[in-house]
Amino acid sequence: DMAQIISWLIAPSPHINNLLNSTHAPQRSHRGHMSKLISKFVTIARAGKTIDGREISANQIDQMAADYSPKTYGARIWNEHIRGVLPEGEFSALGDVLSLKAENDKEGNRVLKAQLAPTDKLMKINKERQKVFTSIEMAPDFAGSGKAYLVGLAVTDTPASLGTEML
Repeated sequence: DMAQIISWLIAPSPHINNLLNSTHAPQRSHRGHMSKLISKFVTIARAGKTIDGREISANQIDQMAADYSPKTYGARIWNEHIRGVLPEGEFSALGDVLSLKAENDKEGNRVLKAQLAPTDKLMKINKERQKVFTSIEMAPDFAGSGKAYLVGLAVTDTPASLGTEML
């Protein structure tokens, strides 16, 4: 049950191992619980049309990457863009976005990549091969700055952006 707090007593699945950066391997506490997991950079959005008719510009990708700072406004990871009010509820936060970078993929598309700090709960969900893609929450005019900013990230099985990387 997603509402239960889990104890992480077994090794992560191969899918989760792919998510983890080898230099930031999972650290186990003295009780065997996972702590301070940090992912490799994963593609969370690609410039261009989305499947629902919206468009993400290369400029917006660059702005989000250049200006993102958890100290300014930290983007949390949510299940299907739904925010719960209780920390132990089904829609509690599932982690944080630590940093962003923009680059061109092999096809020359501008992409936004994120380094994530998932919770144990997200790792469990992902191990079950659920919510394996991401969907960005972008404020196109963040705090009146005239610039795009990443304000949240959802895990989903139906991303709007093309080219998102499976977690």
